[in-house]
Amino acid sequence: MSGATVIYSPAVASVQSTFNVAPDVLSSMLSLAAIANLVGALVAGLLQRFVAQRVVIILAAALALVGAAPLFINNSFTVVYVALMTCNVGMGIMGATSQSYISLHFDGDQRGEVMAWRTSAQGLSNVALSAGAGVLTAITWYYCFGLYLVFAVALLAAVILLPSEPPFHKEEEKAEKAAGAPASVQEHGRKLTSWTTIMFLLLITATTFLECGIYNYISIHAEANNLGGSVAAGMTISAYQAGLIVSGILAPFVFKMAKQRTLIVAYTLDLIGYVLIFIAPTAIVLFIGAFLCGMTYGIATTRIGVLVAESVRPSQIPTVFSLFQVFGAGGYIVGAPIFSAITGMMPGLMSSNVYLIGIVFAACIIAVVLFSGIERRAALPTANAVEAA
Repeated sequence: MSGATVIYSPAVASVQSTFNVAPDVLSSMLSLAAIANLVGALVAGLLQRFVAQRVVIILAAALALVGAAPLFINNSFTVVYVALMTCNVGMGIMGATSQSYISLHFDGDQRGEVMAWRTSAQGLSNVALSAGAGVLTAITWYYCFGLYLVFAVALLAAVILLPSEPPFHKEEEKAEKAAGAPASVQEHGRKLTSWTTIMFLLLITATTFLECGIYNYISIHAEANNLGGSVAAGMTISAYQAGLIVSGILAPFVFKMAKQRTLIVAYTLDLIGYVLIFIAPTAIVLFIGAFLCGMTYGIATTRIGVLVAESVRPSQIPTVFSLFQVFGAGGYIVGAPIFSAITGMMPGLMSSNVYLIGIVFAACIIAVVLFSGIERRAALPTANAVEAA
């Protein structure tokens, strides 16, 4: 479901022309769709306290299926609008819940491996759904919405395969009765307000901020520097997704080899990738740079997710992953305005300056991770020192 946002992208222009939608209305639709995703992510943390995770995932898949409505009722802009909002709420719920579900059901190296597989699945879905949406939209604009029907598979898998467990508040009540003490006293881990947790949330925002530079400006950069125009831009995005897929495969090995230097390795790849894109004399160099940036996004987001799950209290995992998704979306939201504001004050080509800013920003992240020792700090201290961390 993580790649579902790419399904409707090819149909946006056709929706506008078919229903004579004003540009500001269309813009508001796309903005509200992003906000709906964030609302879903926030709701996910609350739902998991009072409803079993299996039920939450089934609900998310059912809401995503509503995205297929324009395939059957395609004579109304209202249907497109409502379907998109509902679907994005479902995707927000699924994104946050799937990460917390993995964190609560897997431990140690297995947790990192399964999160890495999730990253690879995200890259594969982005490629497959994007390609399928482009082909179907070329036939008839509303055919692309039929791809949302694939989430019937997710719904069926959740119903058949996922174990049914009580919601968190019931587990807490049971533990409190058995131990004679509040669940919060029994748990070992950091609070959501600890500096370490906040630092991780800011890091995920910084990571998606850097990703924003690839998606929003690569086509302009390729054309301005005579590197192949829109064709090269499309292939660059594909190279980025390939890096994302490969990162999921290699992430467990990188975690074991780099250990507490994993994030430094990841952001160094991003730095090199941005340098290659900035100086690219040919399209091939552009593709290599994008591939390395995709590797960074996959390794960094997976690693941060694993570290967050290992450091906070178990009962707070659903909430922290809701915030994880919200802060990640924050990087995309602030990315374009910040890049535009800074490049507007710089001489030269705007598209090239974006990647120059990315180089500096990646170097700053490496310095922060290196000198803060955030990966080392993620290891839980003794029970008495946890609160101060």
